[in-house]
Amino acid sequence: MDKNKKIKKKLSFGPIPEDWEVVKLGDIVKKSTPGDWGKESEFPDSVPCLVIRGTDFNKLKNSDTPSLPIRFFPKAMVDKLVLKNGDLLVEISGGSKDQPTGRILLIDQNILRAAEFPVVFTNFVRQLDIDSSRIVNLFFFYYWSFLYVKGRTKLHESRTVNIRNFKLKSFLFKEKIPLPPLPEQRRIAGVLRTV
Repeated sequence: MDKNKKIKKKLSFGPIPEDWEVVKLGDIVKKSTPGDWGKESEFPDSVPCLVIRGTDFNKLKNSDTPSLPIRFFPKAMVDKLVLKNGDLLVEISGGSKDQPTGRILLIDQNILRAAEFPVVFTNFVRQLDIDSSRIVNLFFFYYWSFLYVKGRTKLHESRTVNIRNFKLKSFLFKEKIPLPPLPEQRRIAGVLRTV
C-alpha cells in the first residue's frame, strides 16, 4: 500500500485507503454450484473422475497428487462440475471439533496437471463463481482464508448430530471485503503468495 494514500475508512480489520471500496462478499460471488458424489461403480457412458472432498483440502494444499477417491459420473454432469485452474471451492459440511467448516481451496494448475482423470467436487463442497471484473481470485482466496483464521466462518455454522454445516448465504451477506483497484489486488496477492 502506498504510504502517501489518504486513509479514509476504518473497519474492523483496520484502516483502508479512501480509494478502496468495501462490499459484502455476496456482492462479489455471482453464484455457488453444489457438487455431487457420483456412483461407486461404472455404468453406461460414465466418466471416471477424481472427487475433492472437504477432508482433502489440507492434503491438496500440501501436495499436488494426494489420493482422491475415484467415482463415476454422467458426462453432462462432468461438464458442469469439472474444475479449472483458479476455481474456488468452499467446504459446506463436515469439519470437526477443532476445524470449522467454511475452509476455502484454490484449484491450481499443479493439482489438475497431476490428475489422471477429470477433477470434480463432492456434494459437501460448493464452487464459487466470483465477479472477475471486480476481484482477483487469488486476492479473494487470501481474504477468505484470513476470515477463516479469524474465526468468522465459525459464526455462520449450524450443527446436525456430529456434522457441522456452513451457512454460506449468511456468511456472504454479513461479511465484508475491502476491494483495492485490480492492479493493487494483484500486487497484494503476489506478495502474500511469496510469503
